Amino acid sequence: MPVSTKIKDDSSRALAFMLVDILESFRYGDMEAAKIIGLEETDIKNLDSLKPDQITHLCNNYIKGSNGVDIFKIDLQKLKSTVKKVTEENCCMDLISMRHSQHSESDRADVDWSSWKSTRVVNAYRALTALLVSVLESCRHGETGIHKVMGLDVDVIRELDCLKPDQITRVCHEYVCSTSGVDIYSVDANRMKLFINEAVADKRNLNLIDDYLRHGASKQMMGDMFGWRSSQISFRKKILNIKKVGRRFVVSEEEERRIYDSWLSHKSVSDERERYLLVSKETRTSLPKIYRVVRDIYESNPILKSKPN
Repeated sequence: MPVSTKIKDDSSRALAFMLVDILESFRYGDMEAAKIIGLEETDIKNLDSLKPDQITHLCNNYIKGSNGVDIFKIDLQKLKSTVKKVTEENCCMDLISMRHSQHSESDRADVDWSSWKSTRVVNAYRALTALLVSVLESCRHGETGIHKVMGLDVDVIRELDCLKPDQITRVCHEYVCSTSGVDIYSVDANRMKLFINEAVADKRNLNLIDDYLRHGASKQMMGDMFGWRSSQISFRKKILNIKKVGRRFVVSEEEERRIYDSWLSHKSVSDERERYLLVSKETRTSLPKIYRVVRDIYESNPILKSKPN
C-alpha cells in the first residue's frame, strides 16, 4: 500500500475517533471540544443521529481530495522541543540496561499517567503517532512531500528516525497531554458540516428502505424506488427479522377509493417514496397494493398520467 494511501486511511480513522470523542463529550453536556473545531449544537445532534459506519463513511468522504496530513494542526516548535527532550532522555537511558533495571515511582514522576484515562487524549496521541510513523516511512522511501507539508525539517526527521517505537509514542503522548486532544486537528468546519448533512440525508434514505421492507414492499418497488437487487432485499430482511408473507393483490373498490383519497391528501409531499409510505401507514395497507392502485389509476387516465400529482 502506498504511504500516501496509508496516511489517508489513518487520518480518516483519526477523524472518526475525534468525532466520536466529541459526541461523548456532548453527551455529558460539554460543547468545548465541538467549538474548538467550529461545529455547532445542531451539527453535533445531526452527527449523534448517525450509525458508526455512517460516521466512518463521512470521514472517508472528508479525507478524499486531501493529502490526509492537512487535518492535523501541529505546533512545530512544541513538537521539536518534545522530540529533543525524549532524545536526551534516550541518551541517558542508553547508559542503563533497561532489561535488568527497575524504576521507582520517582523515576516516572515526570509523566502524567492519569492523562491516559482520557479517551480523547489517547485517541489523539495514537493518531499523531500513526502520522509521524507514516512520515518516517515516506522519508525512508525518499518521498519528500509529506514532511514538507507538515513543515518538519530534516533535523527533526533525523532525530525522530533515531527513536525507538515506544519513544515515538512517548513524544506524541507528551505533546498531546497539554492539549484538549482536539487541538491537534485542523478541520474545515463548513466542509465538515456539508458532509454531516449528506450523511444525515443518506441515513434518512436507509431508514426509508427499512420502512419499505417492514411495510411489505415488493422486489419491483425496491428496484424502482431504490435500485435494490433481490440479494440485497433478501439479506436486509434477514437482518430486520422480516418473515416472508403471502401476497394478496386483490383490491376492492372501497379499498381503492380509500387508498387514492389518502394519496391525494398527501399531495404536498415532494418525495414520492415518502408519500407511498405515508399512505401505507394511514390506510394500513401493504405497499405493493398501494403501488398497483396508484399506477393503475394513472396508467388508465391520460390526463392524470400527464400530471402525476
